[in-house]
Amino acid sequence: MELAKNTQDATDSIIKWLGSVNDELRFSQFQILDTLAWHYVRFGNIPAIGEFRLPQDDVEFATFVSTHFQSLNLEGVGAQLRIFERFRPAGKPLPLLYPQPEDMIPQSYADDVQQPASKKRRVGQQGQMDMDDPQQQDPQQQPARQTLDQVKDIKDHTWRGLVEDRDHAQQIIFEYTALEHADAQRMIENYQIKNNLADIVNDQELQDILSNPIKGKAYVFELFQAMVDFTDVVDKQLKVRTRKPRGNQAAQQVDANAPAEPEYKDSLAVERVKNTPDAILEALCWILLESTVEAQRGNIYTSPWQNMKNHRLYEPYKDFRTRLDTVLEALRKSKALIDNIMGTSMVRRLAAVPHDMLHRKYANNALNAKRDVQNKAGILMLNRLRAESDASAARQPPEHQGEASAAGQPLENQGEASAAGQPLENQGEEVNDENMDAVDDEEEEWARQLSAATYGP
Repeated sequence: MELAKNTQDATDSIIKWLGSVNDELRFSQFQILDTLAWHYVRFGNIPAIGEFRLPQDDVEFATFVSTHFQSLNLEGVGAQLRIFERFRPAGKPLPLLYPQPEDMIPQSYADDVQQPASKKRRVGQQGQMDMDDPQQQDPQQQPARQTLDQVKDIKDHTWRGLVEDRDHAQQIIFEYTALEHADAQRMIENYQIKNNLADIVNDQELQDILSNPIKGKAYVFELFQAMVDFTDVVDKQLKVRTRKPRGNQAAQQVDANAPAEPEYKDSLAVERVKNTPDAILEALCWILLESTVEAQRGNIYTSPWQNMKNHRLYEPYKDFRTRLDTVLEALRKSKALIDNIMGTSMVRRLAAVPHDMLHRKYANNALNAKRDVQNKAGILMLNRLRAESDASAARQPPEHQGEASAAGQPLENQGEASAAGQPLENQGEEVNDENMDAVDDEEEEWARQLSAATYGP
């Protein structure tokens, strides 16, 4: 490989090379890519290629990749690996390589891979390997790790030790979140056919966004500006409530000093975004940019656990610019969306505060049960009032028929689907929301308030 003039040339050269070789050779080429990236990310540098004792045929490729990776920052190396990933052959990757001789291995390597010096080692294409360590045995001797496709239909809840270790766990989770890619890419194809469009996935453009820091930063700037735009947000302000002190005289004094108009403050989501350091928002923008690029390709990494279908699973856009503009509009309008992507993963939350998380679920269930009772009672009362209104209207002279009922709708519209898109008798059934957000539907809100006034909170 000839020395590249810039990052893009180097990326193109590696892509061209990976696309020209067979799967057997790609295994060894990805072993080199993974090894050099791991050393750079883990230790901040890449050892001299000669220390890996590679076969001569691989030295030129490894030297080219090493020079390329060390011209990038850590984020850039990660972006490059994602670009090359589509050429990775199916099957278990070859193990990482380690430099030799042993006295040249830094202590941090030994600590990280836990390789006692007394163990017998073999030198070859697999690099320096511990033959007594099952994780570093020859791939031909070590049983292949099972892929998700091989085990996904096992659901009898019996322990089998199917997942070997943390790396295997990450592989399984990655494959699981990638299951929806096929559906997303099928939606892309249907969208192109329906709209008579050429390929909406412009790989060259998308690759350039991730590999060119100047282009990437321009898009990140747009995302950041949208995040900090608070001029026209949909997040409702909260009414400022003054806690009245005990005692009639003190309470009366508070009432006398109360402002004529109610005071409002930012919602919790808006407040949190305003108080977030700019560096964190910028970092989120870089992550969001990468996800938006991947989404345009149809790589959505959405867990099938959530059972999202059709438009809730994926939205095709005619080009990256159109998708990005839609993301920008969402960021400008809703700071709750930004608040959501800043949230801690539930895995981390559960590990940190297991007792509190369980207590919250108990509280959610209790509140939802109480809310169900109130909603059902309110719907019954609402239907009764509407029936009385209909009966009253029926007794009116013909010229008054069709006037607005107590519900604010013409009589001929009574009983039709409400704003929530459901018949009246079904209103209020889907309010069990773990986020315990306020219900926006006016019919349900009226029913709840009416129920609370009639039966108590």
